[in-house]
This record gives sequence, C-alpha cells and structure tokens, in this order.
Amino acid sequence: MKRIGLLLLLVVLTADSVWGENQVLSLDGDGDYVSSNSTDLNIADDLTISAWIKPYSFVDWPGIVTNLQDNGAEESGYGLFYYPDANGIMWWISTQDSAPNNYASFPNVSVDLDQWTHLAGTYSSASGEMKLYKNGALVGSKGITGNINWDYAPDDCRLGNYHDDNEDYFLNGVIDEVRIWNIARTESEIQAQMDSTLTGNENGLVGYWNFDDGTAKDITVNGNDGEFKGDAKVVDSDLALGVSIPDPNLRAALEKALGKNEGDAITKEDLAGLKALNHYGLTNKIADLTGLEHCTSLTELTLMENQITNLSELTKLTKLTKLNLSTR
Repeated sequence: MKRIGLLLLLVVLTADSVWGENQVLSLDGDGDYVSSNSTDLNIADDLTISAWIKPYSFVDWPGIVTNLQDNGAEESGYGLFYYPDANGIMWWISTQDSAPNNYASFPNVSVDLDQWTHLAGTYSSASGEMKLYKNGALVGSKGITGNINWDYAPDDCRLGNYHDDNEDYFLNGVIDEVRIWNIARTESEIQAQMDSTLTGNENGLVGYWNFDDGTAKDITVNGNDGEFKGDAKVVDSDLALGVSIPDPNLRAALEKALGKNEGDAITKEDLAGLKALNHYGLTNKIADLTGLEHCTSLTELTLMENQITNLSELTKLTKLTKLNLSTR
C-alpha cells in the first residue's frame, strides 16, 4: 500500500480558501464596468456570448456584453444590450456583408427587473443565422451573411457598458457567468451548462469571467483578464449555480453523500456544507477531482483505489483533519 495522505494534508492546511458563496459583478449604473482589451475576443465567424443578469433599472442603452463600434458608417463587432425603443434586449452584429449603418439586430426579449435572467446570443457565419436565447429557450433568429466585421475595431470588450466613440451607457445591476465562445452553441448545449459553473477548459471557450475570486480574471488559459472601472466590485449573490463536476464517478459519490438523485444540480452551497466524503474506487474509479475544491467544510476525505493524478483541488480544503488517498 502506498499512502500519500499525511504529506498532502500538511500542504492542504497551509492554504487559504476563497471558495464559498457565489459572487457576481456589481454595477451601479454610473461609470462602472469591466474592460478587457484582448483582441482574442474579436471573433470573426462563429460566436456565442452569454451571461446571467439581474438589472435594477434600465436607462437608455446599457450594455451587458459589448465588443462593438457603432458610429454611423463605421460599425464593427457584436453586442448584447438593452434597447429602450422596444423595451427589450438587442443582440447586435455587424458583418462584412452589411452595408454601412445596416447592421443585423433584433430587440424582442423583455427582462424583468430585480430577477435573474440568462441571456445568450449566437452567430454562425456558415449557416448565416443569428439567434437569441432567454433562460435557455430560443426567442428569435435572423438570417445574415458574412464574417463579423472588425474594420473599425473597438478599444475593448466591456461588461456592463455600451460604448463607442461618443456614447457610454452603464448597467445598473449585477452580472455573472459571462462567457464568450468561438463556436455557435446549440440550444441544448446552452441549456446543459447555463445553470452550472465551468472549469474554463471547455472546447471553444475563449473568455470566461465568474468573479468568484473577487477579480475579473479570465478563468480560461487565454488570459483575457478584465479590469474594474469606476466603482465596479464583486459581491455575494443569491444566484444558485450548479458546480461543474466532469468526472461521473466523483459526481455519483457526491450525489450519494448529499442525498441527491442522479442528475440533480449540485451547488456550491451544497458542497460547502459537506463534512465527509468516502469512496472506494474498486470499479468506479475517480480520475478528476474538479468540483471538490468547493467542499470547504470537509473534515474527512477517503478516496481509496482511484486513478487521481492532479491533487491541486485539495489545496482549498483547509478544514481537513483526516485524509486517505491510498492506492495499491
């Protein structure tokens, strides 16, 4: 038998945990936003952007996720923002096939104040269609052609702000789980992951900001980190999201320990309340511990006869007093 528990436990107890309640970006509508100036976000063909928003009020054209230039004949990029003329959300794209001042857009989705709503916009240059989703359901589509135009590239991609060369409109509310992909995700793909966090390693994910570490850091390896502007800040939230647990055997072990049915959402709050987890991988071997970092109250962890190679998630578990990761 080879035991690595004691040595690892000493490492675990030296780490501080920042995992707990879900945290979100808070904006007061008066000069607050997040800026990322990475050109990696200037995606040309297939695109998906999505976010959870809880607006407190709408004034003029507040941006949700915008990476655009909209100045008469000089138009480029994409944006998701509030459209006051229709009292709804606009999904806006300027393509190379669009004539000047003739972008493709449609405002047809209302959003209630003081309530969480999930929004997603997609575009596929191959299929020639842009689509808008609210809470995972398709609410509108429009046929357009051409790659997204970047001839008049904006200064930056902004969260919570609509900006071009002479206009700034700011969101009054909170935003979470902002994601930008270089693929046009399907309705089922959006539904499958809208209620849970991601690891940041998902295929096609270019930028991902979940604010859980108190910053606007991009969780992917692409380094599209954001910068807080104005009084933008991170606060605790009542938005309950499931945790991404890619390993099916770890998920099954956690479902059993938490008294969940198979497929039930497992939230950060669920995991933060777990005190003990025991799993013997004689047949159902665990290989990936992603998700376990949220078990911040865990005092006893036994994962014997598994196939674990990466133990970094355990460095967040500062309350462990008993640890057994024995292998033969």
